[in-house]
Amino acid sequence: MPSSERLKIWISNVCFLCAAVLLLLHLTVPQDASPEYIYTIKILARIGLPSSLLIAFIIRTFASSLFSSLSRRWKIASIVGAVFLLIPFLAPAEGQLAWRMGYLLSVCWMMGTLCASLVLFAVAAKADNLLSGGLCLIGSFALAFSVMEGYLLCTPQVEDALLDDSRHSKYVLSNQAVPQGENLGRTAIGTFPKATGSSVVTAHRVLKFDRELFDVRYGFDARGRRMTPTSDARPQAELLLFGCSYTFGHGLENEDTWAWKLGKLLGPEWRVSNYGFSGFGPQQMLTLLKEGLVEIPLTPKREALFLALEHQIRRNAGLLYTYSARYTLRDDGSLERDGFTTDSPYTVLFLLPNYFNGSQLVRHISILIREYLVKKNHDEFLKTYLAILEESARLLREKYNASLTVLLWPDVEYIEAELRQRGIATLRARDMLPDWDATKGNAYYIVPKWEMHPNSRATSELAEGLAAYFRPLLMREKQ
Repeated sequence: MPSSERLKIWISNVCFLCAAVLLLLHLTVPQDASPEYIYTIKILARIGLPSSLLIAFIIRTFASSLFSSLSRRWKIASIVGAVFLLIPFLAPAEGQLAWRMGYLLSVCWMMGTLCASLVLFAVAAKADNLLSGGLCLIGSFALAFSVMEGYLLCTPQVEDALLDDSRHSKYVLSNQAVPQGENLGRTAIGTFPKATGSSVVTAHRVLKFDRELFDVRYGFDARGRRMTPTSDARPQAELLLFGCSYTFGHGLENEDTWAWKLGKLLGPEWRVSNYGFSGFGPQQMLTLLKEGLVEIPLTPKREALFLALEHQIRRNAGLLYTYSARYTLRDDGSLERDGFTTDSPYTVLFLLPNYFNGSQLVRHISILIREYLVKKNHDEFLKTYLAILEESARLLREKYNASLTVLLWPDVEYIEAELRQRGIATLRARDMLPDWDATKGNAYYIVPKWEMHPNSRATSELAEGLAAYFRPLLMREKQ
């Protein structure tokens, strides 16, 4: 073997070894690692891993006698294809780019895989039967990838329209532009606002074609909770609110959240504390209670409310890519803390679109697989979800002397009987939203289809319905 070919093979082997080391480092990042270490490994794995593999593949290909026998135009086509495929790996994450750049990354995937398929077919024409069949099979997959990528690029996709979504919002803290998540911290429950004093965060969310969905300010108190009305009067009752972005008030000013409006309607006799946050589920409520992160009320009357919706059921399983506490249900019916959702085997479904940066096909496949897993394992996920709610209700009774009521969003009303069998009181949001059925819920969202969070009308009607429910509880307590 000529020395030049041996050198090429040696270099390609080194590249393969580097890729293996980077993959091992990425998969074994400890949970307690410093943010700097996590960020460094993430960047190295994102750029170095695919680059090393691609360089090794190109070198091996050029060292192949079959490739050497190709005409000049096919060699140029292979180089052009390699450049197209390398661009998405070296570009910033799609969600951090303007929607136009996101489309360009998809074009790179389409053109790169098209070039790869044509070159593979050309090489297969010169190979023996067995190798030729394998190359044609790989080339067919590459061609199918290119065709599907082009199809998704030319057809409207809901996920594609949210390239600049809430996960990649432009946040401004104290009128200074800061990186996303600057006001957030990793805690025992997962990602939660830092309890370092009151702060105001401006959140801006747009669709592609620069259609603005909202431009609002989120206020947090000294404990990292969403702001609610305060009063100098001494309250006689406290209401602890738990839930996800619906409870937090995603896309709404402080005064437009139903937590704020409920506090105003209940008056100074009630104190409302909002522990809800985007991406939360009952597992965060349970962990907040277990870790003592919920302030024990000093009032004689204490109540708790959790807003439940269908999408939360998948979150504890790790089928929503958030960093949060995770629980598993044992055979004896007891709950066991099982690390964080990032430890879930389903995490790979969120990593693939990150590695195939900008590929609409990979993102679409990831979504389809997640939806299939949710449907297949729904009963199992639901059992754990209900067990977490039941355990939370028990802790609230024993540790906080508070009763838990679950407010059911219309898509999760079917669990009402199960909750009542477990001794948990329930309310239906549908009963408080009179036009829900007539408008299929669209009257109560910020922007139907695109921004499916409660709008100001929904929060007003919810607050009125909840005030009518909780106000008499204090009156009976006084009697």
